[in-house]
Amino acid sequence: MNRRELLSYVVTSLRAAMGLVVLVPGARFIAGRRRNRADAAGFVRVAALEALPPGTPVRLSVTRDRWDAYTRYPPGVVGSVWVLRHDVKGGDAASVRCYQAICPHLGCGTDYSPTRRSFTCPCHASDFDLAGRRVSGPSLRDMDELECRVTDPDPKGRRWVEVFYREFRTGTEAKVPVGV
Repeated sequence: MNRRELLSYVVTSLRAAMGLVVLVPGARFIAGRRRNRADAAGFVRVAALEALPPGTPVRLSVTRDRWDAYTRYPPGVVGSVWVLRHDVKGGDAASVRCYQAICPHLGCGTDYSPTRRSFTCPCHASDFDLAGRRVSGPSLRDMDELECRVTDPDPKGRRWVEVFYREFRTGTEAKVPVGV
């Protein structure tokens, strides 16, 4: 190999290395965006089923991995939900219903009133029954119900409540998930 061929080989290798310097981060940028959206979705475990009293709503925090553009943060609280357990008579089966803890009117946090057995919004006095239906107040729609499920027993025999957590736009008639 003469000097000219060696120099040509070195220059070609340097061009390829510089191309990879740009190509690899660009590919990770594009692939990371899809991965972030896929990881943000899904069911999140919020409580053990036996920890929920039947017929009484319990406010639970939703904790999961958090993403800010392309940066992944440790798990943290992203919101809260109301979980209501219903036991089926004559068996050990149980079902749960989950509601977004944010009022659909203007986004205040809802509270539960045990004496009235209803959800209330302290900001503008909207009331909702235990099924999440609007009873009174300025809210134009019912509470936002979230998809939830009870898992099969794990090896220790515990069953878990998992919720598909989403936030909806407030102040509108239509239920539109945030970020869509």
